[in-house]
Amino acid sequence: MGHMMILTSQVRVEVATNPYASRGGPKVKQAGGNAVKHYANFILEFEERYSSDIMFSNPSATRIDDKGDPIGHYCKIRFRKSVNEKTGSQVRYPIRYGQKDGNSIWLAREILDLMFVFQMASKSGAWISFSEEIKLELESKNISHESKFQGELKLLNHLEENEKLRNFLYEEFKNLINAF
Repeated sequence: MGHMMILTSQVRVEVATNPYASRGGPKVKQAGGNAVKHYANFILEFEERYSSDIMFSNPSATRIDDKGDPIGHYCKIRFRKSVNEKTGSQVRYPIRYGQKDGNSIWLAREILDLMFVFQMASKSGAWISFSEEIKLELESKNISHESKFQGELKLLNHLEENEKLRNFLYEEFKNLINAF
């Protein structure tokens, strides 16, 4: 009917304090309930964040001490229940620290990741280059761009500064993903 209700829940579980004791041992009850599992059409679970999910200001450094300050992380959500074939699949998106007004999803980082997935960009050592196909398409739309970047941070900065390029690539990926 055009409405959405979001519930958060935890499952009520009885945990035996001594799992090796025969019947009747003391049990600890944890609060919550299973009803939301049955009523919900979708159940999404935020997954734990590991050190490999954190993005640093100097990602090419080999030692963790040299990587600099954290500038963001990847948020991971797993579909635990869905009304289609997506159950069990994971969605991962980048979060940038220090953003305000609901703009913490790092659009430029997501575009960069998708450029590698759709082979619109390639790496050769520290250099990142756009594919010939995307260069021609950008030129036909009169969108200025550099053809090579030394390091991901330079490309990220270029995507953040060049709004026309960022918006074009964003729309391009929306169209590609909707085609699937």
